[in-house]
Amino acid sequence: MWKCPVPGHTGGMTEHVTLSRKELDRLQMMTRIAEKRLTRTRAAELLGMSERQVRRLYVAYQARGAAGLASSKRGRPSHRQLPLATRERVLGLIREHYGDFGPTFACEKLDEAHGLPVSVETVRLNDRGRDLAAAQPSRSPQLPAPRASLLRRRTGADPR
Repeated sequence: MWKCPVPGHTGGMTEHVTLSRKELDRLQMMTRIAEKRLTRTRAAELLGMSERQVRRLYVAYQARGAAGLASSKRGRPSHRQLPLATRERVLGLIREHYGDFGPTFACEKLDEAHGLPVSVETVRLNDRGRDLAAAQPSRSPQLPAPRASLLRRRTGADPR
């Protein structure tokens, strides 16, 4: 049976933790440090971070196990996003008044007529999420016409 090398940690599967590839690499290094098979200085070199950061990670690993290495921001909404009420108001106004406008023009009208200064990218991303914008017809890529010199070399005929 595998025994967790962290003192005081049972190593039982009591919680599920989702880790990125980078966090898994850090977990492997922290386990090797706990087993005394690797120094923090060498782990810092291998992970490409300072020894101080490795020490901080190791303290978190000792306290919470693998969950201490997982990003605490994962699963939370961004602090930079529009408030939900503002977003719903913008989407409602676009649906009601500006459904056939492009994102740039709709953004200008929202600012002029309604006093909602939102970025063009915000309107564009919301359009994609709600399928507000009319779907642009996809065009097949147009190949350039072959040059006359190339035709002469291939066929031996003059295309003129």
